[in-house]
Amino acid sequence: MKKRSKMVLVSHCILNPCSKVEGVKKDTSYNLKLVKYFMKNDIGIIQLPCPEMYMYGSKRWGHVKNQFDTRFFREQSKELLNPLISQITDYVENDYEIIGVIGINGSPSCGINKVCTGETWGGEFRNLDIVNRKVKELVYSDGSGVFMEVLMESLRYYDIDVPFYPIEEFNPDDMINETISRII
Repeated sequence: MKKRSKMVLVSHCILNPCSKVEGVKKDTSYNLKLVKYFMKNDIGIIQLPCPEMYMYGSKRWGHVKNQFDTRFFREQSKELLNPLISQITDYVENDYEIIGVIGINGSPSCGINKVCTGETWGGEFRNLDIVNRKVKELVYSDGSGVFMEVLMESLRYYDIDVPFYPIEEFNPDDMINETISRII
């Protein structure tokens, strides 16, 4: 009996930390640990596209989920995912196993169970008082990023049941070990 080939989907910035918002720590040590584990265990890696990079480029400011939770962002996310969903369904139909999706908690796009939100985030940066007030109102809250929600919906549509695993943006080492042990 032939052993099923395994694959994992990873947020874009896991393989390309240069795509992160400018100013976010671009530590690649956890990325390397994760990639080495997958390669050592013959697990294929599919890199998800980065909707923030696609729509806003490398000079973008940090956003919150509230800003991305729009019809436009969801439609663009779905458009970005469509070719990937075609590949994934083909893999599944040909006896490949998608063993998980790994996202980045805190990301308004790719958070799995934690996202940054801010009801008043947005508007003009007219003065530092306004900016400081808005920054103080940011919240790290429960929920998935918009891009991951669209991916979950797309996979459900094709009856593809895949577990989603988070990596904490600001404490990745513990999450990497936990993610690897959960995937095994």
